[in-house]
Amino acid sequence: MPYPERQQYEGAIYHVISRGNGKQNIFLGERDRLRFLKILEEVTNEYRWLVMAYCLMGHHYHLLLETPEPNLAAGMQKLNGSYGTWFNRVHEKVGHVLQGRYRSPLVVRESHFVWLTKYIVLNPVRDGFVESPDKWPWSSYSFMVGREEDHPFLSPARVFSEFGSSRDEAASQYARYVTECLEESRQIAEEKKLTLSQLLDADSGGGPCEERIWRAYFVHHNRIADISLVAGVSEATVSRILRRYPLRDYFTGF
Repeated sequence: MPYPERQQYEGAIYHVISRGNGKQNIFLGERDRLRFLKILEEVTNEYRWLVMAYCLMGHHYHLLLETPEPNLAAGMQKLNGSYGTWFNRVHEKVGHVLQGRYRSPLVVRESHFVWLTKYIVLNPVRDGFVESPDKWPWSSYSFMVGREEDHPFLSPARVFSEFGSSRDEAASQYARYVTECLEESRQIAEEKKLTLSQLLDADSGGGPCEERIWRAYFVHHNRIADISLVAGVSEATVSRILRRYPLRDYFTGF
């Protein structure tokens, strides 16, 4: 079955997520990340993308970008294709480096756009790589908070306009905005070390609390069937619990 056609139009904003094939690492060291960023710079210039946030992880990466022209698919084909070819040549590998279908949900709400500017740069904290985003050199965070004077391809104006009237004010307010979710990100990192049973605390008596069921599903992306089995309640009960909770701004990835 063919994939549905992507929505592409002038001025569209996307949250792009691309993962390694079979969850394999796509960045094995500093050289790989530097090469990817160089290709991203070239693609950004060629296709006139406005990249507003990014983060390179181990087996995936995130981009928040606007396309002044309807050319996301063409640019992504060049970005992933060029990097995959380079990666295989340098590391003497064969086959697909990136998973076949990257995700590119449209960002249509202003609140979602602003939320993504912190969600993306807090990825390394949530995965337990670092304690704070300023410790991770492979994201847009350091530049956005004024710790780097220049950047080869970032377009920060749209993000800065959400946080202040001057560069210094916006950088300070943006740093504060990201820091507000730092403890939540660290909590998620700790929870990722737990089994589903431990996360639900099913052995504590009285069954798992609704908050833990919510987190198991929306924050840690466990299936309803698995939650039901471990919690000892029906799938219908789990579904009812999830419907009672609004979709809060945890790091659910929308």
